Amino acid sequence: MKKKLAAGMLSAVLTAGMVFPVYAQDTQKGEVTVTATVDSAYTLSVPKVPVNIPYGQVNTDLEITVSGNVASDKTVSVTTVDGSLKSGNLELPYTIDSTALSWAGTEITKDGTTKKGVLTIKKETWDAAQAGTYTDTVTFTATMQ
Repeated sequence: MKKKLAAGMLSAVLTAGMVFPVYAQDTQKGEVTVTATVDSAYTLSVPKVPVNIPYGQVNTDLEITVSGNVASDKTVSVTTVDGSLKSGNLELPYTIDSTALSWAGTEITKDGTTKKGVLTIKKETWDAAQAGTYTDTVTFTATMQ
């Protein structure tokens, strides 16, 4: 019984030693910085239907649309590579001016902003062209910087 009484008294003394007073004027504050990031994202839209170029037409507009949510300090640029329309072994070389295909982040909207690239087949090329149906696939490459 003496052991139980001694253990109880020791517990009471230890418990009393763990208690510390807190006063109303002892206010504590903590702060944390909260950050949310919305990543830039965009969609490149090119003509969905084949572009038919009539015989003799030197310049053909290619409408390119960029839509999305892009940070104001970013730019989306679209580039292309010159090529040749082909019909068997026959070719009609063309160039594409894509210098206008650059969008500042502030220009890009959810509904999209459209600009034009220009595909050019020189008059001399048309004049020398043989009869046939010429085709090629134009690839547009978009980058965001």
